[in-house]
Amino acid sequence: MTGDTPHGAAAALADLGWSVLPIHSPDLSQPAGCSCGNDECSSPGKHPRTPNGLHDATRDCEVISAWWKRWPDASLGVATGTPSEIWVLDLDGPGAVDKFLDLQNEHGRLSPTVTSRTGRGFHIFFTMPTDGDVRNSAGKVAEGIDVRGTGGYIVAPPSPHPSGRFYEWATGRGPDELVPVAAPSWLLKRVRREPEATFLAPFDPPDMHGSRYVEAAIRAECDELARTPKGQRNEALNRAAFSLGRFIATGEASAPDIARQLAYAAARAGLSETEIRKTVLSAFSARGVAA
Repeated sequence: MTGDTPHGAAAALADLGWSVLPIHSPDLSQPAGCSCGNDECSSPGKHPRTPNGLHDATRDCEVISAWWKRWPDASLGVATGTPSEIWVLDLDGPGAVDKFLDLQNEHGRLSPTVTSRTGRGFHIFFTMPTDGDVRNSAGKVAEGIDVRGTGGYIVAPPSPHPSGRFYEWATGRGPDELVPVAAPSWLLKRVRREPEATFLAPFDPPDMHGSRYVEAAIRAECDELARTPKGQRNEALNRAAFSLGRFIATGEASAPDIARQLAYAAARAGLSETEIRKTVLSAFSARGVAA
């Protein structure tokens, strides 16, 4: 792949039409092992450096150059879904790789497509389907297999991995050697299948003071949060809590109601009770509302 550094690779991928962004890098000199310097970082070396995260992703070479001039050690992220017209299957570990091989033996082998090696497994790249969206999810295809689509991002080669390894393109499968292919129908069906229960099932609807708009906004934020793959969950919870805090500030919803919905969605995504509590309190505080 053109570009031996994350900056060079970012420029090359932008030329291919992929939207990129700078990511914090692993830093063992920091308590949590991340260049962000946050002692409680829950996603070391895997979260965005820019204020708006993946929403800042771009193909503008001048912006990309400015980012890496400011953060020369930044890792490289690629926004998945509609910004780059690709989605990615994340096989996290040998068990997930074995499960995906079993699925291919059952349903049919994949055509060769762009593939990268991560610290533990593989990222497999596909073009976005023409008949609808692909969203982030975890475990729909099989245990240990996540999906990064619209609203998500992945870390790309040649970025360092927290394990000490480096992300790298699989032999003969870099984006300068292949183009992403369309996913087979059997895989798309698994990726798009609906969960067995909605995130609000265990709870009564919160008191929205009669506002259907507010209720719909809370449902949308929490539904997206519940499906956020690991590596992005804490940031997604922080963003959702800050966003929904506006309804607390205006008196359209109560802090306990919103916190309760966020907590259940975040727990479904895999966050611990301690992480949830700290993140929600921090986001509410940043919004200027009391929990």
